[in-house]
Amino acid sequence: MRYIYLLLLLIPLKGMAQQSTQSMDSILKDTFNIPFLQDIVEYYFYYYYDFPNESSELIRFTKKIAKEVSLQYYNADKLIWKVTIPKLEYYKDDLDFQREDTYSFEILLFDTLLAKCTDNYNFVPHPCDIAEYARESCENYRFFLSQLGRIPIFYNQENEPIIYPEYVSYSENVKMKLGKLKKEYIEKSSYRYHKACKIPLYTFYEYRAGAGLFFYCTGENVNLENLYFKELETYLSSLCKERQITKIIFLAPEL
Repeated sequence: MRYIYLLLLLIPLKGMAQQSTQSMDSILKDTFNIPFLQDIVEYYFYYYYDFPNESSELIRFTKKIAKEVSLQYYNADKLIWKVTIPKLEYYKDDLDFQREDTYSFEILLFDTLLAKCTDNYNFVPHPCDIAEYARESCENYRFFLSQLGRIPIFYNQENEPIIYPEYVSYSENVKMKLGKLKKEYIEKSSYRYHKACKIPLYTFYEYRAGAGLFFYCTGENVNLENLYFKELETYLSSLCKERQITKIIFLAPEL
């Protein structure tokens, strides 16, 4: 996956066109053909900024993401429910999850590679790399921003991401409000700009219900003496109470 689906910020699945042409029988007979597994793993990372640790986590997420996949590819959810999920459940005790660091992740079945993500193979950017990309070049910085999944990300009381269709009812109003607060309380002279790109530098923030506003990557508290952040925290606190949200991760200018 290399781009954001702009309308709903959906992450497209590369393998759908090829897999949809295969017969159901051939897919079912092939032990190692688990449709969309690579893409589901990348979806997982875009929502959690992490990889699953075990089969139960992967299966639970796959069931949640099936409807969202079908938005981009006709009837994809049917194939996921008929083939992907049953196969994951059947082989759940045999799946081997391996990782070395943030980017090095593999899923194997009987020593056969099923899915892989590293920093140079099926690349998925981590939000805390944003500063590094901003330092490298304008092109790399823009590329980084283009690879991000849906922002903001909302988490429910089970600390699970809120996924389509529920997400749609959350996102649009929140995006509008965040944009309104930015225009109202941040003067353009306050922005820090990328010299080459001539666009603001961004960073990731996290609001935790009952705890407050933090820098996502460092975990440090955000200084609420800044009126923008003060008003932002007030709004997010109200939103979390109203919608029973426990956490929100979002992108905003670095001030």
